[in-house]
Amino acid sequence: MNNKVLYTSDMHGNEAQFRAFVEHALQIKPSVIIIGGELFPKGGMRITPDYPQMQRMFAKERLPELLKPIKQNLPDTPVYLMPGNDDCSVNDDLLGMHPELFTNIDGHRMIMPNGLEIVGCSLVPFTPFAIKDREVFDENETYKGREDYLRGAVSVERGDKLEWSQVEITKAHRGRALSNVLETAPFATNYAKTIYVFHTPSSNTALDIIDNGKHVGSWQ
Repeated sequence: MNNKVLYTSDMHGNEAQFRAFVEHALQIKPSVIIIGGELFPKGGMRITPDYPQMQRMFAKERLPELLKPIKQNLPDTPVYLMPGNDDCSVNDDLLGMHPELFTNIDGHRMIMPNGLEIVGCSLVPFTPFAIKDREVFDENETYKGREDYLRGAVSVERGDKLEWSQVEITKAHRGRALSNVLETAPFATNYAKTIYVFHTPSSNTALDIIDNGKHVGSWQ
């Protein structure tokens, strides 16, 4: 078995990018494939009433079809994926509906074919964006002067409808800080033999710089 890993992230439901990614996978034949978040279409800069349902249709109908060629041509190559902060958490259930095609590693620890283990974390520090499904406090973050980061909406299911519920984050939510989450199962175990897949990059690295040169990654 080779040790080649193919990784991507932030395709945001772009089917052309998905097809190019799958084609590349079939060419290089990796032993493991990982998609580290932002699976579903973003649908513009603002959240709209049909946003959760639009993503649900993609997760149900398009994502399995787009990734199916991998299993057809590389049956022994596992595909690990997880959602990102733009992916509505109300649709996470669909990521477990096709175990023959892919495995959701968000908050789940899996044993890889080579004996190593893998676990994913889709949580990110608070952002100026409206979707708060996966946003949590970060180490040493007070958000003073950035109180708007703590207001937004989370996706919810009400009856047979997917909707938004407005939220305002307070100090009471600090118990779900990223530092606390990472000290619990399934993250705090077997460190030496675990591949951790985080959707948020580490702070002050080459991976967390945005267009204005500011570092926006997690202190964790």
